[in-house]
Amino acid sequence: MGHTGTLDPLATGILLVCIGKATKLSQILVKYSKEYVAEIELGYETDTLDSYGEIVKRLSKDELSSRLENININNIKEKNKIIVVKNFKSYHKSLKKVLDSFVGEIDQVPPIYSAIKLKGKELYKIARKNEKVEIKPKKVKIYKIQLIDTIKNSILKIKVNCSSGTYIRALARDIGIKLKTYATLTNLVRTRIGNYKIEDSYKLEQLENLALMKRINEIVIPISEFLKIYKKVKIKDFFKKMIENGAPLSLNMIKNIPFICKKEETIIIYTNTKKSISLYKTVRDINLDTESNSKMVVAKAWIMLN
Repeated sequence: MGHTGTLDPLATGILLVCIGKATKLSQILVKYSKEYVAEIELGYETDTLDSYGEIVKRLSKDELSSRLENININNIKEKNKIIVVKNFKSYHKSLKKVLDSFVGEIDQVPPIYSAIKLKGKELYKIARKNEKVEIKPKKVKIYKIQLIDTIKNSILKIKVNCSSGTYIRALARDIGIKLKTYATLTNLVRTRIGNYKIEDSYKLEQLENLALMKRINEIVIPISEFLKIYKKVKIKDFFKKMIENGAPLSLNMIKNIPFICKKEETIIIYTNTKKSISLYKTVRDINLDTESNSKMVVAKAWIMLN
């Protein structure tokens, strides 16, 4: 059994769990895009970038109001410890403009409290020793970011569609920087992984009950469901054992080529039994007119499913 990416201590939400041979697919599933609903509080920042950490930077309410005015928010004043915004349209328009600036490929510096390794050592272990290190930014993609609501006008509720490896804690920090303030992630729910949504998932208690009733197989998604997106290449039965042992795929092993495959494309290898044997990565284009008797290698083993 294995899973496809841990959640931060603060976070809840969907997690894909692989059983048996499906664990071999975890390296694919972990790269699926993600969707999150997050709450970000403005005005302070913690060492972990979420509300579980120690506050290291803070603005007074007057300072926060003053800085928010610099993003064209009108008539902000303090009342009963809540920031009151009279011109909501201007406020939301400015916030949306800042959020939209993150859409696309961005350079993101991961949090120091993370499982990313630096010279073989997890960053969070380095952070606990108060050691100073330089964390290099990494490329991530924000496909869509939406402002859902503002709570007490200093807490932003947003929905984010992003690539695997994106840290929402770091995104919260960077949103704060663009708003000329500090920001901390206070709530996070992962609502989607790839095409799998939280409303289609099961809670642990439900899984335990199904297991007790010996009905767990009713909700298990077969491996074939995950493989639907890949092109299938049928090989001659004679070469089945070679492919099972991870031999490179050459053109003369293929029974037919019904489509065009591009270089670095993932393909499924199967035989007359229609049972998938392996996932291969192409090393060059495969065209419909390619000489089928050639011993030219066109793909190499990636994930063995047999």
